[in-house]
Amino acid sequence: MILAAFLAAGALGGLIWNLVWSAPNGVVVSGQWVVTSEDGYRAFFNATGWFVVLSAGFGLALGVATGLLAKERELVALAGVVVASVLAALVMWRVGLALSAPDPAVLARGAADQTVLEGRLSVGGWSPFLAFPTASIFGLLIPFVTLPGRENPSASHDVDLDGPFPAT
Repeated sequence: MILAAFLAAGALGGLIWNLVWSAPNGVVVSGQWVVTSEDGYRAFFNATGWFVVLSAGFGLALGVATGLLAKERELVALAGVVVASVLAALVMWRVGLALSAPDPAVLARGAADQTVLEGRLSVGGWSPFLAFPTASIFGLLIPFVTLPGRENPSASHDVDLDGPFPAT
């Protein structure tokens, strides 16, 4: 159940990521795709920024939900959230790429000069992929830390203040 929810959120995140990002246009010059404006360069930064924001939002919400539903199975929930959130980040990235325009650098190799091509959605570096798992784990900890603890009926409540050695 945890894995399905995270994968669905990853797919939805990839769709939203593609919808909120504005692709820059560039032109082909000597078989290479060139961004022609400063706004185009900003768009690539925005793509990574939106990936992080959406990943963190979905991760936090799913982490909290998992923490609220995990009854006395904290370690299982933690393991599930770690694995599921990593996979969700990868699904989000792949869905976003699949919905985006083809790679303009590849298309530019066979295109005529001054052909206008749309940029492709991308993530700069590997660190943005940590947003989903980090936010998910943080979200999972919120109910674990803030909600009252559960009583363990098998635990003994007798406390021996003298310890193993009697006071002399």
